[in-house]
Parts: sequence; structure tokens; C-alpha cells
Amino acid sequence: MSDSEEPNDPTELPVAEPMNSIDKLTLELLINKSQYKKYVQKTDPAKYSENQVYLGKMERYRYKIEQLFSSLLENPDQQITTDINRDFTHFVKTCIQYFELKEITEDHNGDPIDNETLFGDIDNVKEQSSSQPSSSFWGTKINKTGGGSTYMPKYTMDSYVRTKKS
Repeated sequence: MSDSEEPNDPTELPVAEPMNSIDKLTLELLINKSQYKKYVQKTDPAKYSENQVYLGKMERYRYKIEQLFSSLLENPDQQITTDINRDFTHFVKTCIQYFELKEITEDHNGDPIDNETLFGDIDNVKEQSSSQPSSSFWGTKINKTGGGSTYMPKYTMDSYVRTKKS
């Protein structure tokens, strides 16, 4: 069969196309690291060996990296190189954001905040608001004009509607 002919057998599948970049990105982001590492080892030995070389270099220079990092933590104004100082600053800012987010999501005992803590009194607020007359978020000077009730429901644009005077 030549390349231009269609296969006659409907069960015969075309040769699988190489994985596109979106599929690779999806796998990289959604699979845990150990599973992804095994997947790369089987499917892309060149990338796997490149990663192994990187890990070896990281282990080889571990002590020097720790010393440089400690030095920059002690004196952040110390000039090493532009790239190192920029990346160090970015890394520290990212760490600070991570720790602040972690503080927000944990209560004082170190346990994550549950829905009961976040929304525990929401039912009480609803009961109180339904028994009290509604007030405007914009202050007491805004009044709904026109006849009828003085009740102004929250979250509506009714107070901004102009009515024709008859």
C-alpha cells in the first residue's frame, strides 16, 4: 500500500502522532512528581538523563549554594551578580507570599480553617437582617422616592432609577 492510499481495514489505526505540547504540559502539571518522573524515564530518556545531570550538579554544589543563600539572607544588599540577586529576591518574595497564604488558611492550632469557622454565624446574620429593616450601604441620605413602602431591598439598583413625575 502506498502512502497516498487509504487503509482498507477499518480496524487499522494510523500511526500515533507525537505528543503535542499541550498534552505534555497537562501531564506535567496534573501528575504527581514521582509518577511524572517514571513517565519521562520511559517516554523521553534524553530529558530524563538531562534531569539526572541537573540533580547531580545540584548535589555537587549543595554546600556552596547553601553558603551563598545564607550569605544573601544575612545581607540582602550584597551584590553577587545581577541574575543571582534578581532571582534571589524573586525567590524570597515568592516564599513570603507562600507563608502569608499559609498563615491565612490555618487557624492558631495549625489546623486548616473549616467551613464552620468561615461561615459559622451566617445563619444568625440572615435571621437578624430579616427581622430588622433594610438600610442602605451608601448611608442614610439615600431614600427611595415614590409612593409605597419605605423598604429598600439590598443589592438592587432601584434607588438609582428615576421615575417620571406626573
